[in-house]
Amino acid sequence: ENTNSLLYVPTVVESITVRCVIKDSIGQTVTSNTATLTAKIAPLSASITPTNVPIDLLGKTAHFTVMAIGGHGPYTYNWVDVEDSRVNKGQGTNTLSCTPNQVKTYEYYCIVTDSAGNTVQTETVSVIVKPLEVKINDGAEKYTISYIKDESVVLKAKATGGLGPYTCIWYEIGFDESKLDYDWIPVHTGPSYEVGPWFSHEIRLEVTDATGNTATASVWIEVTDQIN
Repeated sequence: ENTNSLLYVPTVVESITVRCVIKDSIGQTVTSNTATLTAKIAPLSASITPTNVPIDLLGKTAHFTVMAIGGHGPYTYNWVDVEDSRVNKGQGTNTLSCTPNQVKTYEYYCIVTDSAGNTVQTETVSVIVKPLEVKINDGAEKYTISYIKDESVVLKAKATGGLGPYTCIWYEIGFDESKLDYDWIPVHTGPSYEVGPWFSHEIRLEVTDATGNTATASVWIEVTDQIN
C-alpha cells in the first residue's frame, strides 16, 4: 500500500486480479488497467536415495531416504515391499531401514501423498544380499610341500556373504567304517587347518552359516621328496 510496487507471495494455487488506484495530492484519482497473477505449484514428485545397496553379509542394515517436492506439504509416506505388498513399512516416515535375514534381493518403493490427496509412486529400489561364498587362503588350487624338509601349509577359510557366524569343517578322503568304503571324513573343525607333508591328497572345506546355507572349496596338497 502507498507504493508503486506490489510484492505477492502465494501460499496456495490461485489466480488473482489486481489493479492500482493512484491519487494525487489534490485528490484526483485514476485507476490502472488490471493484471492477473497466477500462482502455480510444481507437481508432486519423489525419488529415493540410494537406489541399490549391495550387502555382503546378512545382519547388516541398508538405509533409504525419499525426497518429495512439489504438491502441497506436508507429505505422508507409505513404503511397500514388492514381494509381499505390505504397506506402512518405515512407520510412515521418509526413511526406511532394511536388515535382511535371507539371501535374496529385497525390493521396495514408496507412495507419497500430499495434503491435497495427490499421490506419486517412486522408483523401485533394492537391497541385494550376496550368497555365501568361501575360498581357501587366496583361492589357490594347489600347494606343494616337501617331505624331507618337513614343510607344512596353513589353510585358512575365507567366507563372505550369508549370515555369520560361520562353522568350518575340513575333510580328507579316508575309510568310512560305517560305509565300508572310502569317503570324505571330517578331520578338523575351525577357521584354519595346518597340513603336514604326509602324502599327496585333496582337502575339502565346508562352511555353514547361521541360516544353514553351505559352501565348499577344495585344495590339492602335493608332497614331494625333492629339496627345492
